[in-house]
Amino acid sequence: MKVYCIGESVLDIIIKGFQPISVVPGGSALNSAVSLGRMGIPVTFISEVSNDQSGKFIRDFLVENNINIDYFHLQDQGQTKVALAFLNDRNSADYQFYHVPISNRLNFPFPKIEKNDIILFSSYFAIDEDINEKLVEFLSYAKSKGAFLYYDINFRKPHLKELESSLPKIKKNMELSHVIKGSDDDYHLVFQYAFEDWVNFSLKYPDKIHIRSAAENPVCFSYQGKTLSFPVNPIVPESSVGAGDNFNAGFVYGYYQFFQKNNENPIFDDFEKIIKTANGFARECCLSRENYITKEQVANVIHI
Repeated sequence: MKVYCIGESVLDIIIKGFQPISVVPGGSALNSAVSLGRMGIPVTFISEVSNDQSGKFIRDFLVENNINIDYFHLQDQGQTKVALAFLNDRNSADYQFYHVPISNRLNFPFPKIEKNDIILFSSYFAIDEDINEKLVEFLSYAKSKGAFLYYDINFRKPHLKELESSLPKIKKNMELSHVIKGSDDDYHLVFQYAFEDWVNFSLKYPDKIHIRSAAENPVCFSYQGKTLSFPVNPIVPESSVGAGDNFNAGFVYGYYQFFQKNNENPIFDDFEKIIKTANGFARECCLSRENYITKEQVANVIHI
């Protein structure tokens, strides 16, 4: 049983009061992969960057954090994406991105997938027109082999003008996945769903695991025709960058540990501990200026 995170790689420059406070590798799936690697989960990160200083820094960072990079490619073209993350008074981030794109992306062999492997994918990467056909082909193959697919919608306002063309891709990702996770903003922007609409939608597809997050408000969970909500402990965050990505990592960690112990998929009642673990990962991430669980925080989340 292995975990595969697939997504873009970014060099994040975190800025507070127009002063840089940290420079760290980022990207939604990368953030999840780093936390899982630090927790000792066998995780492979599938991505590509340019063969420049930023790309090499990200590659070396992945290796230092126990992540398999057999499918992490340095390309001799383009420039690795750089993100400026401006923290506001609540330490939430607004982003500006700079890069020169790589052409003919994801033009490399994908890994061989086995039954019960976990595939985590998310964000704009999952609906990017340039790679969507290749990504869907890989996800469909993984599902046919019995893999467990986790999709975080993570749709952002800057892409709202592309919603009409993106919506079929989002729906296809949801169709393929076993877990569909989205925020209040995701469901409002993409589907114009109020909470009641989301409940009705989740009950319409009871075989899928539905998760709805809402910042400091309770996380809502629906599966097998039943719903639950889980409170989020209030904190004063150092940074919210990576919070959702670490929720995803916490869910995958909890699911992986359950399967390894019981050799079966969890049923509805088993997910209480898994969701609490996911909330714990997100909380710990917000208490640091890294995009992931820090090495010092590993002991905290093991005992959630």
